[in-house]
Amino acid sequence: MDNVSITRLRVRSVFYLPVFMLHAMRTMTQAQKAEGVLGVETRFEKNNVVWTKTICQDEAHRRLLAEGKLSKVKHPYPLQASRRTA
Repeated sequence: MDNVSITRLRVRSVFYLPVFMLHAMRTMTQAQKAEGVLGVETRFEKNNVVWTKTICQDEAHRRLLAEGKLSKVKHPYPLQASRRTA
């Protein structure tokens, strides 16, 4: 079974967009080359909103759980803090 991940992020300020875009493009390129990834898509909306869609095979999901790193955020959701997000 394939896994689909949809994320939404609002970049706080247009001043952060250039750096965000650089990292987003690098991440997208890396994801497209990763084993088990079937597709990657990014969409931009007004008010600095960015959506991502990633489709992976089961093998990729297991690898994400085993080897994935949590994003560092100032106010993590309790599930993220306990590493139970997947």
